[in-house]
Amino acid sequence: SLAMSLGGIVTGIIGFFLNTTLVASIQNVGWGKTRMILGLVTMIVCFLLTLLFVKDSPEKAGMQAYGADPADGGRSAGKAQAGGSDVSENAKAGGDVPAAEEGFTYQQVWKCPAFYLVLFYGFLVIILASFSQQMFSYAEAMPVGVEAAAKLFAALSIISLAIGPVVGFMYDKIGGIAGNFIICALSTVGMLLMVMGNGESLPLFYAGYGIFNVIMTSMTLGVPLLVKYVFGTRDYSKILSKVTLVLLVSGGVANIIYAQLYDISGTYATFPVMVLILAAISAAIVPLTSVLAKRSRKKFEIS
Repeated sequence: SLAMSLGGIVTGIIGFFLNTTLVASIQNVGWGKTRMILGLVTMIVCFLLTLLFVKDSPEKAGMQAYGADPADGGRSAGKAQAGGSDVSENAKAGGDVPAAEEGFTYQQVWKCPAFYLVLFYGFLVIILASFSQQMFSYAEAMPVGVEAAAKLFAALSIISLAIGPVVGFMYDKIGGIAGNFIICALSTVGMLLMVMGNGESLPLFYAGYGIFNVIMTSMTLGVPLLVKYVFGTRDYSKILSKVTLVLLVSGGVANIIYAQLYDISGTYATFPVMVLILAAISAAIVPLTSVLAKRSRKKFEIS
């Protein structure tokens, strides 16, 4: 959680500078071309970076796993990542924490319905998070105005630096399943406020998107930890690599979905409504994933 929280801080810093670039691009070439260019660049860059840097294990990248003890050749890494022997006992007792080197194998997850639900959950998270790319166009078309969106994003770029570590601490305390559910529930409440404001109320606009914005942490923290807590640590890196691939591809698809929604409805007012529905579905998926995974554990006789 610590490493991914630090990665989230870097994302916030990049976003601070990217917002200015997006506003300038929208003003110069329009929202349509900006969205098209952003989608293509995101898809191509993320795909290439995934091929170059996403590996099945740290060893394949010439490194030891985080928490590994160089004295024993890194064999303690699995135990350290899972939280040690106390974590293992907690998992065996039915807690929301996986034991070291326990869980599904890479071959087993393909026969587990929960795996496909996690893939769908990851897809939804990216669609929800991608709403940030539509905010300037939405605000410009609504009474609140694009200036309100610019002020909001400038503030969130700073606030996000603190949100990542706080959310990471929450996941460490309550686990990946409960943590993901809370994040999705908060995002649903935030988007509900935006829908109620209908682009006319600045307080609801600021508060709504401010609360919804916690969904951003799911890309770097929520989804990876959900994979860990649902499927265990045995083949975690291999399973996560497939989920990550879906996340990256979804980033390119998201812009197309929003563009098609606008073409069909002819208004940006439908964006928050769609996001509200998807956020509620995401919140419902998290506990369902846990239930299906437990059934599969019994099927494969995984303790």
